[in-house]
Amino acid sequence: MKDVLIFLQNIGTLGFLVLGLVTAIGRARRRANPFGFLALAIVLLALVRLLGRAPTIFHFTRPWLNQISVVGFMGSAYALLRYRSSIIPLGRGMHLVAIVGIIAATVIYLVSSARRHNLGVGKYPESAGTDPRRRVVRGSR
Repeated sequence: MKDVLIFLQNIGTLGFLVLGLVTAIGRARRRANPFGFLALAIVLLALVRLLGRAPTIFHFTRPWLNQISVVGFMGSAYALLRYRSSIIPLGRGMHLVAIVGIIAATVIYLVSSARRHNLGVGKYPESAGTDPRRRVVRGSR
């Protein structure tokens, strides 16, 4: 059952990549401005999905994959905002608030994950007292 789930996840990722490629090709053929933002959003989401599956597919992990995924996801959110704004106009103030929110959330995540990585949090769970084999008896040292 586990193999079927992994297979279906990989097929879903492949389908999303094909959708992103078809959208990008369609955008290149027809230069309609609003669809450019929609194509960018779909391509970025396809790349985020591929980066999420990369450790399973290619059997490697890198600490920076999550950071690139978050930046791609936020870029996709901004592209969707621009697409929505081309169909239903968005006020300049609301657009600015959205940009500041996207940038702030991305920077906070990147700084906190870099700090967590530098401090070594998560590397040695037994140092935090979470090792289930370790028992603490009252009154003993």
